[in-house]
Amino acid sequence: MTAKVVLRGWRFQRNKDVNNFLSRQINEICWMIEIDQDDVRPPAIQCMEEVDVDKVVKRRLIRLTNLPFPALSWREDQEDSREVVYEERALVCRWKFVWIFPDAAARMGRKPWIEQALMRVKAEDCTVLCQKAFAEPDQLRQIFRGETQKGGMSKKWLFGEKEFLRQELYADQGKPILSSLTTSTKFWERGDPMQRGRVGKLICKDELTQSHTANDSITINATVSPSLPSSPKKQRYTVLDCFCGGGGWSRAAVMAGLRVESGFDFAKEACETYALNFFGAKVYHLWANEYTQHSKDCHFDIVLASPPCAPFSPVHTRQGQHDDRNTASLLAIPDLLKKAKPRVMILEQTAGLINQHKDWFNNLIQNITSVGYSVRWRLLKCADYGLAQPRPRLFIIAACPGETLPPFPRPTHSADTTSGLKPWKTINQAIRGIPEEWADHNVDSCIERNYTSFCGDKQANTICTAGQKKQQMYHPSGKRDFTAREFACLQEFPLCHKFGDVGATNIRTQIGNAVAPVVGQKMLAEVKRWLMIADGLLDGGQS
Repeated sequence: MTAKVVLRGWRFQRNKDVNNFLSRQINEICWMIEIDQDDVRPPAIQCMEEVDVDKVVKRRLIRLTNLPFPALSWREDQEDSREVVYEERALVCRWKFVWIFPDAAARMGRKPWIEQALMRVKAEDCTVLCQKAFAEPDQLRQIFRGETQKGGMSKKWLFGEKEFLRQELYADQGKPILSSLTTSTKFWERGDPMQRGRVGKLICKDELTQSHTANDSITINATVSPSLPSSPKKQRYTVLDCFCGGGGWSRAAVMAGLRVESGFDFAKEACETYALNFFGAKVYHLWANEYTQHSKDCHFDIVLASPPCAPFSPVHTRQGQHDDRNTASLLAIPDLLKKAKPRVMILEQTAGLINQHKDWFNNLIQNITSVGYSVRWRLLKCADYGLAQPRPRLFIIAACPGETLPPFPRPTHSADTTSGLKPWKTINQAIRGIPEEWADHNVDSCIERNYTSFCGDKQANTICTAGQKKQQMYHPSGKRDFTAREFACLQEFPLCHKFGDVGATNIRTQIGNAVAPVVGQKMLAEVKRWLMIADGLLDGGQS
């Protein structure tokens, strides 16, 4: 019997061959890592592959580094021709492309992956342990975004903000009149918080050059208290909500204990809703490119983004009048990252982006990595996180240079009753707590129907804003449509969330376009925990 000689080691590919996810510089390569979720071995061991020795063509020097391009690149060999550089000179690896499969059988059968990620090489991965080959994470982060405030960039609470949040919590319990509460500020008298006007600042393009003075009632509400030394109890991580709509992401951020500083959207009606809900926040009625050019906002800890998804939706079957505008919104992501320089970004999109529009998806990932961000993505079913709809969505998490990439949160609900998780939430559970005569819950104004009734102890169809699926959503009685408030509850907006006086159809559009707050809250709670670990404010390990 003849012994077979094989070589065992890691697999690398040139960046140009990695799905157009990375910039195509010459001699830049990517470390390919496939992981089985049920394998307890370290990823660097799992991902090793074997190749027959007779397949070897030549030896090449590979440098693993966490330094940004062009450090250690072929430019040090400029006396050689491009062909010689390509064929002979050192290859440089700055990225790891990670595939996560449920088990080896799925991986070997090329079954659907659970998660994919492009991660910057870490200092401990670097092959040459010298100052030239790697930088410490804090150093990389400081080079990219300057000094980072541990614990969050918001160092104090706005005057009246805690009282506002306390009254919102009261309203979320379905109690509109605050007769049992006293107020800590003259700006918030006792009464129905659902009847209040703007608590945030709505800014239009033509106002950006104007001076906003203290005679504006909204700036009075947002006035900060006298300067005091900051402490961990006062600090919060700050949020910019891009393509904010009616505030699904921002509502999730408030629920997760973050400070919502700003948002922007091109829909004026959505901006009106947003300004009713987020205390002291600025909301810009602007396009994404206008925001990057004109706003004076600076850096944020977290950027949230839910670009218009209609062109990529599976139910989008014909050209819409705003398709070009909406698809172009994805192209604004790198400029937003360069302007806001967040430690972490989370982006939500329809599953159709990755399933049916791979060119757009690949371009989006390259736009994120081109700014230096590590990035991971998953297709998630929102029902697994407490939503009363299946609502499959693509979620992308990105982390700036020097920042550890946060993981996705674990599911909390399941259709499998033996999983040990909570059962999926039902229609009846979502809408049963709405008080009579609550805001946007006028049953008498609903369109009457004569449809077949059904049991509400099941999940609703995914809320859509257009197409045939829009017609499949009606009250279990079969006698009427859902009210706007019922739609909001099916999307897990709390009762305290207010909507502008823009009509039920527009409110439904805002709801259907929004990130479900209950899902966003779980995402942001995990990101917040990860940032606190990185900042030394919480014990825990990072990988």
